[in-house]
Amino acid sequence: WYVGASGVLHAAMAAGILDDLLRRERYAWPIAARDALFVRLWTRKESLLKARGTGFVGGARDFDVRDDEVGEFRVRSLSLPIPGVAALTLPQTARLRAAYVLS
Repeated sequence: WYVGASGVLHAAMAAGILDDLLRRERYAWPIAARDALFVRLWTRKESLLKARGTGFVGGARDFDVRDDEVGEFRVRSLSLPIPGVAALTLPQTARLRAAYVLS
């Protein structure tokens, strides 16, 4: 399992991880939700890149994580009991039986 978690937004990050279409779409997102949507996408990409074993040098702009199915992986956004964003990436063949949140 590969988890990505992020709580900080830096505007310059968008150019490095969002493909051209998403970078243009980002300006159509509601201003109040723009940071939260970006951090959600960032975290999903971070989780997927970790699962692929490449880190951010592995072409973060080369795939779209708005869908849950990305190639041979499944990416899921996680609900947290605290403020923040998290994602889990599993191989398509993996089965998740239960998830626990430790407090």
